[in-house]
Amino acid sequence: MAQSLAQTTVRGKVTDGETGEPLPYVTVVFTNTNIGTTSGFDGDFELIGVAAADSISVEYIGYKTSTVAIVKGRVNDLQIALYPDSDMLDEIVVKPGVNPAIAIIQAAHEKRREYNINKVEYYEYESYNKIQLAVDNITESFKKRKLFKEIESLFDTIGALSPDSTVPVLPVFVSETLSDFY
Repeated sequence: MAQSLAQTTVRGKVTDGETGEPLPYVTVVFTNTNIGTTSGFDGDFELIGVAAADSISVEYIGYKTSTVAIVKGRVNDLQIALYPDSDMLDEIVVKPGVNPAIAIIQAAHEKRREYNINKVEYYEYESYNKIQLAVDNITESFKKRKLFKEIESLFDTIGALSPDSTVPVLPVFVSETLSDFY
């Protein structure tokens, strides 16, 4: 005879056991299943599922995992306190050393005479240049000038130099050049 599984609801709040502060993004799962959720920014969570589990596992990085018993087929309201796991955070010793980039810079410095661009018979390089001219601080009176009647449709494309900027900018000229020099 097959066993019928009733829906189980577990809800509650996860806090730090020492400070009482809510813990956000804590993993809460029915033990030995893949049914789970995470707590919100305020530590609140709600886990609903049809599971044969009689407990939940509550895990958070830097804290001891907690297993809490629940009643299957019912609504379980819980207040869960997690305690820091001091064994998990071992001491780390940082010793000063030589930056590996210094060795590369020193080697380039030693070879600078050998690779002097004026002493080699030939060389090549790729060059990229971009020139952009734009008009900023565009006012309504500026847009209405007779000179700009022909490009009135361009004023719809006015943007900003960066997403954080509120200063409107109208691109006037853009030139990009990619060259190979031999």
